Amino acid sequence: MTKTFKTIPWILVLLLNFIAISGFAQTAEDLYNAGTEKLNAGKDKESIVDFNKAIAVDAKYELAYFNRAVAKTNLGDNKGAMLDYDKYISLNPNDPDAYYRKGILYENLNNNEAAILEYGKAIQKDPAYVDAYLNRGSIKSNAGDGQGAFDDFNKAVELDPNQALCYYNRGVSYDQLGEIDKAIADYDKALTVDETYVDAAINVGILLAGKERYGEALKRFDQSALLSPDDNTIYHERASTKEALGDTAGAIADYEKSIALDPSYTDSYINLGVLKYNKGDYKAAIALYNTAITKQPKEYLIFYNRGVAKDALSDIPGATADFKQAILLNPQDADSYLYLGIYKYNANNYSGAVQDYNKVISLDPAHALAYFNRGAAKEMLNDDKGACADYRKSADLGYEDAAKVVGEQCK
Repeated sequence: MTKTFKTIPWILVLLLNFIAISGFAQTAEDLYNAGTEKLNAGKDKESIVDFNKAIAVDAKYELAYFNRAVAKTNLGDNKGAMLDYDKYISLNPNDPDAYYRKGILYENLNNNEAAILEYGKAIQKDPAYVDAYLNRGSIKSNAGDGQGAFDDFNKAVELDPNQALCYYNRGVSYDQLGEIDKAIADYDKALTVDETYVDAAINVGILLAGKERYGEALKRFDQSALLSPDDNTIYHERASTKEALGDTAGAIADYEKSIALDPSYTDSYINLGVLKYNKGDYKAAIALYNTAITKQPKEYLIFYNRGVAKDALSDIPGATADFKQAILLNPQDADSYLYLGIYKYNANNYSGAVQDYNKVISLDPAHALAYFNRGAAKEMLNDDKGACADYRKSADLGYEDAAKVVGEQCK
């Protein structure tokens, strides 16, 4: 899936010129400048000491509050920084940077609604504040407000057409709005501005693959791998594309590369497990799913896939346990109910099988095999009328074996 980034510009802190006069007490300006020198040198704690002294000398020294807020932010003291920005704003209410930085603090505090308000205030003070549009748009994008995000990113592009991030983020919005070709065009514009923008290249590849333009997508992923050879997501996405192109060996190699670069990337284990299963290497598939479960134990699909692999090895008890766990994690998993129904049928528990097939059909009313299997179970329960009704429904849904049974048994 695609992702957005927000920009946080470099800290611009003012270092006022001053002349130290021997024999005189330090002024608030002297102390402020000393603190700013330390702040610019990365000595945040020491700078705060000087800003505290400056404020003690002059409680209305607004820049001391601003830079002390910057130092506190660097130290992770978001609440303390917020108080200092509020004080600074009370002394200088027209500086958009203060509102912008408050927006960042609110994001750090997971209060996105308040962050949006602060970015809005920054934009009110400076309607050309590109970074405020970008950050506000990113929050909206992550909240699923594609149109709102697009409006902000579109404005950012108008204000700064030479910044790759503006095009990239607008591309994400186009993607959210279903305007795939426009999204691709914006990602390409980002790459025109910055040819090293690897995330733009990755996203173009993902979108092209989604349009089944696999050859073009593969070229984009190859380009991405050259730009960022240690990014595991590139190999994961390229593997999926190679798989679609029928290059199973290449796909396996790329999934393995993805796992080598990031052993915590569960999706690569899952997809590689599917490929191993399709090649008939069920034990290797199970081993991959075992590892994936240790990393993501609440993902029902892993248990389902492992159950299918165990089924292929005739490990019915193990498969049953996995299908039950898959249902526990995702009660909407119709296919796991289907397998459980099959096992009950094979164990002559026809009533239990009917119950499982009922569940499959309630979740997926167009599941032709579930109707056919339920018909078979009803037939074993001597419910010929119910069996034929299910066989006919299965045939209507396109299941050929059901059509044959209807022709032979349901006159």
